[in-house]
Amino acid sequence: MKKLNVSLLTFFISAVCSSQQLKEIVFDSLYPFTVKGLRTQEEVITVSLPLFSLELNGQSINSGTPEIMQLSSSIKLNQDIEVDGSFKEGYKVTIQFSNSSKRPISVSNIVPFGANNSHCYISGKRLSDTSHSFLYQPGKEPIGVVVPHNNNDLNFTAVELGNKKTLYALLRRSNDSIQNYLLNRTPCILQPGKTIRFDFYADIVAGDWHAALRKCFQEKMLYEVKILNNALYEREDLKYIRHSFTMHLMMAWEKNYYSRKDTAYKYKDFLLDKKKLYGGDDIFTIWPTWPMLGLDQRTQWNLIEDLPGGLIKQKELAALSHSMGTKYFISYNPWDDKNEKTSLQTMSDFIKKIDADGVVLDTRAEGSDALQQAADKAKPGVILYSEGMAAPKDMQGIISGRVHNDIYYVPLLNLNKLIKPDFAIFRVAEVNKERIRREYSLALFNGYGVEINVMRPGRQEWMDEDYRYWGRCVRILKENSDNFISKEWTPLISSLKDKIYINKWPGKRKTIYTIFSLLPEGYNDALFEAETKPGYHYVDLWNHEELQLKKKDGKDYIVVELESFNKKYLGTNNEGVANAIIQLPQLLDVKMEGDKIFIDAKEGTGLKVWVGNPSYDKVAYELKSASTSFHLFEKFGRTEGKYVIQLFDGSDLLDENILYILPGTPLLVSESKAT
Repeated sequence: MKKLNVSLLTFFISAVCSSQQLKEIVFDSLYPFTVKGLRTQEEVITVSLPLFSLELNGQSINSGTPEIMQLSSSIKLNQDIEVDGSFKEGYKVTIQFSNSSKRPISVSNIVPFGANNSHCYISGKRLSDTSHSFLYQPGKEPIGVVVPHNNNDLNFTAVELGNKKTLYALLRRSNDSIQNYLLNRTPCILQPGKTIRFDFYADIVAGDWHAALRKCFQEKMLYEVKILNNALYEREDLKYIRHSFTMHLMMAWEKNYYSRKDTAYKYKDFLLDKKKLYGGDDIFTIWPTWPMLGLDQRTQWNLIEDLPGGLIKQKELAALSHSMGTKYFISYNPWDDKNEKTSLQTMSDFIKKIDADGVVLDTRAEGSDALQQAADKAKPGVILYSEGMAAPKDMQGIISGRVHNDIYYVPLLNLNKLIKPDFAIFRVAEVNKERIRREYSLALFNGYGVEINVMRPGRQEWMDEDYRYWGRCVRILKENSDNFISKEWTPLISSLKDKIYINKWPGKRKTIYTIFSLLPEGYNDALFEAETKPGYHYVDLWNHEELQLKKKDGKDYIVVELESFNKKYLGTNNEGVANAIIQLPQLLDVKMEGDKIFIDAKEGTGLKVWVGNPSYDKVAYELKSASTSFHLFEKFGRTEGKYVIQLFDGSDLLDENILYILPGTPLLVSESKAT
């Protein structure tokens, strides 16, 4: 590596690499670490940018300026960079800070190419809260983002260069061996005589900041993995997890699982009750080890055996789960057994004896070949589900994990979903503290599931009402699940209104737009640009309404209605409202003659007809056919108003049509018959 010191007047730094885009960063001769040019294979692009900005002892400052030279000299902070000439995927340097003083120095928020209101960038909040990561967009309020736990102090910038090209850079701590997923972004307190190093990756991509974000986070996986082993994701027996969205995790002493008073299991009643509220759980996880593990000499396996009815009853409960469409997971505490080989064999034996479908890995954010082999030895289709969220380099060894509840007020956008869209993410949501509609709304917004964690005491009167709210969210997720694993999804597309956020999820024939609004007063106007295509239409899946377009500056925009909410909930887990808009091919042909409905579709495997909006506490009229005719009032009684007709291919929504019968409208309800 070639090493350059900040005190040298460096004309340029050249990284010899085979990237299709960025080849060199050219520096200003008078101001070291001020970028004046970007050399690609085709051209030199003139720019004027700092290599980075940072906060030193609470003072925000750009590199390459007289001010940083003076400040660094006064506090005795040495800054060096090393060019990685062997790097072939763009441009890479390592930035090093060394404290040669006798006092600690605070270094934080090192933003590549500088924190600038005209760029999109990810960093901490300047000069104040650096405990979380935030995405800054020009003219917008910054929003919180979830980043991988081993990259909690990453900084990212996208600088749009014009001509549909964007320069981007990622900066993260070098050789970060910390694996504690509970880490927060914090200022680095550099002690006297100590050094800290950061890797700086840069490249140029065709497109805007979204394309830069996708290349850095998804294609390059934050430069952690060159070639990802995708074998687990390609296994047919494991694919169900990416289409699962609802999980309950509870203690063995939970009254909805086992009643000490009645000395009987209540598990079946629990499953039946939740089906009416949100369609039921895809996964149920039993946690039998707290609070007893460690209080006596029993192992985690002894505690499972000691549950009422023992392993025979556990197998019965697993069979009951399977009969009701729910997978049955158990827990595994890797730290409890001294001998890993013996422990994994015992885990495999218990999976087989219970006929369990998955294992929650306590204290782990990653899997291993040995863990997966032990699971596979028991039966096909066993999912390993980590307590923490896998880092990009670990996503090839495990395919599901959690947004941990150590982050109570979870950031709005989860960028782990962008890194590996088919990695199954579940947000841990606790019901014991306050209403959590925000948790459910953000699960829909980010296209992931929810682990409803009822470990702690506290069961409040609004739980069922919020479960029904989750039912509205999860129906959209399940009926369009392929869209939510699309690598082409785009976070935060352009919105005409700040504080209304939109993610775009394209599929083979339909596109979903998930929306999260922080406007207490609600909204009803043009919101985002329509992609008009012949034979397609837009439907509001939250309210089940056909949507209209509105011309604005010569473009077509979707008119979206968003509910209001009480502003007292701002800043709580009950703030905000959700919505989802879908663009569908017009496959349904629906006509009415009197109260007789004629439905015809050229494809699809089945139809559902609903009185009013679809809901899990209702029963739709279902047909295993794409074409039919019948009298509405014979099936539903004399009910006027809204009817929703849905066309499916299996469980996948193909089209939706909304029909209104104006109350009091005279309708022919009988047919002429020859006598």
